[in-house]
Amino acid sequence: MGGGGGLGRTRLSHTGDGGYINDVVFAELVREAIALGYEVVPYEAQGEQYHATETMNEQQARDYWQAQNLLAATLQKDADAKVLVHCGYAHLQETASTRWTPMAYYLHQATGLDPLTVDQTAFAERGIEQAEHGWRQGSEARGLIEDRPLVLLDAAGDLLRREQDNVDIRVVNPRTQYVNGRPVWMRMGGRRVAVAIDTPECVSEAGVISAFDADWEERAVPYDRVEVMAAKMDMYLPPDTEMELRGFRLDGSLVFRRALTTP
Repeated sequence: MGGGGGLGRTRLSHTGDGGYINDVVFAELVREAIALGYEVVPYEAQGEQYHATETMNEQQARDYWQAQNLLAATLQKDADAKVLVHCGYAHLQETASTRWTPMAYYLHQATGLDPLTVDQTAFAERGIEQAEHGWRQGSEARGLIEDRPLVLLDAAGDLLRREQDNVDIRVVNPRTQYVNGRPVWMRMGGRRVAVAIDTPECVSEAGVISAFDADWEERAVPYDRVEVMAAKMDMYLPPDTEMELRGFRLDGSLVFRRALTTP
């Protein structure tokens, strides 16, 4: 739900009731939303809402209640609210099929609103390039995909759409590049810098290094988290920040805590 607010670092803790938020990139998305003034609301189906009924199978029941929970937390409280929904790829499809009745479809049915839906999966890179969508392969062969996300247009300048498309926009993201074994998209558009970290404790035994703001609580979601078995590795961290590094064995036991000031 939109609102005012200044940019800045926002404390974010993992409460154990959602696995996604403990991912360092997803956590940064939520931090930024809070800093921009958004009210973050849960909308996942809960408990009995997952169960099939006489008229809905389990998938339909889940997506139906996702839509109802979202509306109850947003537009039913404020009809003029600006709502940004982050969801898994199929939940944003706007039309129902014999195989899937998506959340966005139920939202449209309940409100009459036509949501702007943006997909980032259909044209995504794959483990095997030959398995990637032909439009992505063709765009890359023509040198169109560089270092920024893009959308494909036809000769008239309109969004290029597949005949069966049931979303508004499909984004093509750059191919992942690696430096010292880390994906460079961790720079997050300049929000992060690569910092070389000495890890002598991890030379003979693999460990997990996590980086936190120095004054954050124990359950805070780290800025970066890396499994390493080497004397040095890179972490992507906010610049000019007092940090605390915590090193853990793979069984979760703590090996060290030490301070770091990022450049």
